[in-house]
Amino acid sequence: MEKERTDGNNVVSLMQETEEGKVEFEIESKEGSFDSDLAEIDTALEQNAERLKRVETKIDRLTARVELRDYGVAVGCGLLSGLLDGIFIDAFSLKNAKEYGSDKIEKMIMRAARKKNPDVKDLADAVHELEKVVNPADSANDQFAFTNHHFYEFSHHRSFLGLFFSVLGRFTGNAYGIDPKTGAFKIVRIAGYSPAEEGSLLKAIKDWHLHLLSDMAGSHNSVLKGNYGTGIPGPILSFLSEVASWKGFRKDGKNRFVEWLDELFEGDILKDLDGEKYRLDYRMELGLKHEIGKQAFPVILTECLVRFYRFAIKLFDVMKQTGARILKDKSRFFQAVKEAWKSDRTRDRMLTVAFGVLTATDLFFATIRSGGRLSGFLVRVNYIGAARFAVAVTKDVAEELSRSSSVAERERAIRERTELLNSKLSILNEGTWVRIGQTGKSVKETNETINDVSEQFAQHQIARREDLNEIGSMLEAAEKQDPAFTDRLKNVLED
Repeated sequence: MEKERTDGNNVVSLMQETEEGKVEFEIESKEGSFDSDLAEIDTALEQNAERLKRVETKIDRLTARVELRDYGVAVGCGLLSGLLDGIFIDAFSLKNAKEYGSDKIEKMIMRAARKKNPDVKDLADAVHELEKVVNPADSANDQFAFTNHHFYEFSHHRSFLGLFFSVLGRFTGNAYGIDPKTGAFKIVRIAGYSPAEEGSLLKAIKDWHLHLLSDMAGSHNSVLKGNYGTGIPGPILSFLSEVASWKGFRKDGKNRFVEWLDELFEGDILKDLDGEKYRLDYRMELGLKHEIGKQAFPVILTECLVRFYRFAIKLFDVMKQTGARILKDKSRFFQAVKEAWKSDRTRDRMLTVAFGVLTATDLFFATIRSGGRLSGFLVRVNYIGAARFAVAVTKDVAEELSRSSSVAERERAIRERTELLNSKLSILNEGTWVRIGQTGKSVKETNETINDVSEQFAQHQIARREDLNEIGSMLEAAEKQDPAFTDRLKNVLED
C-alpha cells in the first residue's frame, strides 16, 4: 500500500511478520534526501578524524615514557650535583661578595688608569688620575642630595639610561635625576657650564665611562684613608631607581620605593649574620653575582647531564629508525639531530626527578653543616636549585593536566564519532527499506498492467465469439434464400 503526501514526499507502507503478529509501518522518502544526509555525515566524520589525529598527537607528545633506566640516570645526575654542592660550595656570604666585588673593581680601575698614565702606582693614584675626567653634573650635586648624589643623579648610573642622560646633559647643560624629597623626575640647570665646550659624541661616552670608574671605589681621599667609599649604583639598582621615578610610585608627595632603594644603597638594609651592614653598590652587585653563580653551577651541571643523556638516547633511536649515518648522509643526520633536540615529556620528567634529588641532597648537607643554627642553614641552601626544582614541578604538573584534558577530549571525540557512525548506519538502513518499498511499488504497477492487458484480451475474445456467432446466423439466413450460396462461398475461400 502506498500513500502520497501533500509535500511531495512518498510514504511506503510495509508489513512485517513478528511473533506478536503483523506489524505495519511507514517510511517517508524524499528524492535526494539520503545522499544529502550521508554527505553531511561524511564531512562531519572527516572533521572528527582530523580532530582525533590532533588530539592523539598532543597526547603522544605529553606522555612521559620514562623507563627504570631513565629514572636511575636522573637520580644519579641529581645526586652527583647535590654532593658537589654540599661538599665543595661555600655558604652564601655578603662579606665574600663585598671582597670579590672590591677586588674586581680595583683591577678595572688600575687597568684604565695605567692606559692613561703608565706611572700609576696604586689605587689612590689610579682614582686620582681618572678623576681628571670631569662630569659636568657634579656641579649640581647639591640639588641631588650632596652626600648621595651618585644614587639620585642619573649620569652616575651604570645603565643605558645613565649613559643617555649623561650624554644629553653634556649637550644641553642640564643634569637629570630624582628629587630626593618627592622621588619625582627632576631636571637641573648646570651653573657655569656651556654645552659649546663639549666635544664629540664618542668623547662624551668615553668620559662617562672613565668618570664612573673613578667613582666606583670612592674618591681619592677616601681611598687614601682606607675607607670603603660611596661607590656608584650597579645596573640593577640603577634600573630600579630609574623606574621608581615614574609618578605612579608617588603617593601623598612621597616615594616610598625610592626611599627604600636609597636605604639599600646606603647600607641600611643588607646585613650579614654578624650584623655588619653592606652597601648595595656596583661592587656588591658584582660580588652577589659571583656568589649566586656558585650556586648556579650544580644546577647547570644537572641540566646539562640530563639533557645530554636524553638527547643521545633520542638521537640513537631516530638514526636507527631512519638509517641516518654521520659520515655518509649528513643531511639526514642533521635532521635526526634536530628531531632529537625537540622537547619531550620524558626529558621534563627526568629533570623534575633530578632537581628534586639535587634539592633534597642540598638541604641534607645544609642541615648537617649549619650546626643546628637556622641562620647557618639559610645561608647554605641552594635557592637557585630550589627555584629550578619548583619550575620543573610546575611544568610537569601543567603538562600532566594538559594531557588529562586531551584524554578527555579524545573520549568526547570517540563518542561523537560513534554517534555519527550510528546515524550513518541508520540512514543507510532507512534507505534500504525505502528502496525495498520502491521495488514493491514497481512490482505492483507491473501486476496491475498485466491485469489490465489480460482483461482487455478477454474482452477481445468475447467480442470475437460474438462476431462468429453473428456470422453463423447470417449464413443460415442466406442458405434459406439461396441454397447454393454456401457452396459458392466455400469455392471462393478454397481458391
